[in-house]
Amino acid sequence: MTLFRFAKAQDRPRLREIWKRSFGDSEEYIDRFLDHFGVDSGIVGECDGEIVCSAYILPTAGLVLKDGSKRSCSYLYAISVIPDYRGNGLGRDVTFAAVDFSYRLGNEFVVLKPSDDGLYDFYRSLGFIELSYANEFVFTPEQLKHCSEKHLKILPISPEEYGIIRRKNLKGRTHIELSDIAVSYQHKLGALYSLLHEGEKYCAAVEKNGSNLYIKELLVPSDLVVSAVSALSAEMPASKYRVSVPVFDEKSAVRTGMIFPAEDYTADYPFLCLAYD
Repeated sequence: MTLFRFAKAQDRPRLREIWKRSFGDSEEYIDRFLDHFGVDSGIVGECDGEIVCSAYILPTAGLVLKDGSKRSCSYLYAISVIPDYRGNGLGRDVTFAAVDFSYRLGNEFVVLKPSDDGLYDFYRSLGFIELSYANEFVFTPEQLKHCSEKHLKILPISPEEYGIIRRKNLKGRTHIELSDIAVSYQHKLGALYSLLHEGEKYCAAVEKNGSNLYIKELLVPSDLVVSAVSALSAEMPASKYRVSVPVFDEKSAVRTGMIFPAEDYTADYPFLCLAYD
């Protein structure tokens, strides 16, 4: 029998081991996450006194509906089972445990972002359904070379400023509103920018990974996407620019997240919060 509980400070070495064996991230990356969100954001499952699985319940500022009303919601992250114990239903068990603990914290819903397409079927089998979508693009420097920047002014901004602009940019679209702790973590991982065009402010969260720049969310009108990427490329040169934007082209929309319990909010192609990987 697996017993689930919130993680404690003394569990940190085992949490690091499970994370590293499951995802292959560096110890520096894992420690940065645990330092920022706290070990107690995690839950653990114990078999015979040994921690064999874990997940993290991260706060959001809510699921904001199209009409502006808000539902309480958490973000499940880094759901993992140590390789030696896989194949015994622990992935299902730790997911449901995380949902239960999230309810105890006062949340109505949980959302998550499957790490690959194959996991959508797994989470659907547990009762999750698709929630969020995005349009995703990849640009090279050559493609951006002759792009007009349409008088876009780019400035680095604080997490507080980013949250204000983001809320305005997503008003009228169902989305996950980021918590302050989430935005400040993304600021540590990369950079936050405002993009000023004709008196309107937009925003972008970017992160460098090797020679690639991930524009993890770019909140601009559809006709400014290429220009905005071009302007950002001048700030952070890269060999490729991978971009995620709220859906404006329904035919090329890709799914980006799921919700539990199952309620269908997909009519206006909701936008999820940032992933932390």
